[in-house]
Amino acid sequence: MSSSQAGGGLARYRVHALFVLTALYVAVKTFAHDYWSVGFGLAVLSIVLLTPEPAADSEPWRGHALRVVSACFVVVTLASIVTTLSGF
Repeated sequence: MSSSQAGGGLARYRVHALFVLTALYVAVKTFAHDYWSVGFGLAVLSIVLLTPEPAADSEPWRGHALRVVSACFVVVTLASIVTTLSGF
C-alpha cells in the first residue's frame, strides 16, 4: 500500500467522522429547538457532502490550515453538544 493510498483512506475516515459529528450536532440542536444552529449544521453537512476531493497537494499550507480549522470545529461542536445536553 502506498502512502498516497493511506493518506486518501485516512482523509475519507476524517470526512466520515466529520459527517457523523455534524449529524449528531444537528440532532441534538433539533431536540433543543435551536433552529439557527440546525440551519448552520445543515449548511456544514452540505459543505462536507458537496466538497470535491482535492487533487495533488501543490500548496501544503492549505492542508495544515484545514487540519487546524477542522480541529477547532470539532472542539466547538463537541462543547456545544455537551452544553446543550447539560441544560436538560
